[in-house]
Amino acid sequence: TFQPLEGEWEGAFDLRVDDREPVARPVLLVIRSKDAGRLCEIEMRVEGQDGMAPLNYTFSHSLVDSGERVFTISDPKTGRGDGEGFVTESSHNPAAQEWKAAIRFPFTNDRGLMEGLWHRKGDDLYSRSHDQFLIPDGTNHMFADMRLRRRAPTSPSTASR
Repeated sequence: TFQPLEGEWEGAFDLRVDDREPVARPVLLVIRSKDAGRLCEIEMRVEGQDGMAPLNYTFSHSLVDSGERVFTISDPKTGRGDGEGFVTESSHNPAAQEWKAAIRFPFTNDRGLMEGLWHRKGDDLYSRSHDQFLIPDGTNHMFADMRLRRRAPTSPSTASR
């Protein structure tokens, strides 16, 4: 189930391509689950760099059959594509408020693959992905790390201020 991810999360997003220095930016995630937690929809807002406009992305993950596979719809801006991947790790301990899942997602047309990990512990959420894009000259690697904290709900009285 993706239900433990529901909510608003804010923190830092670090993106690194190959061996270049990582670029760090503030990030906000809004995650909703549906279908008894078998589907999660993610809205991701990454603050722009040097006064640039924020970047907005959407993703969804749906558990397939018994939950050993996942169907992912990636925002077209990522270049990943959509398709079915495999759950390589999964654990949930409600008493410890801990949830973890890892997936391996091959890109369409054998263009590479993504390996991702989500780990929630209490009000902290960590996500890491490693994308390998196969190109004629070899392989490009992209690493994305997010360190997030559950965002406090905004009360109606303070939201309009």
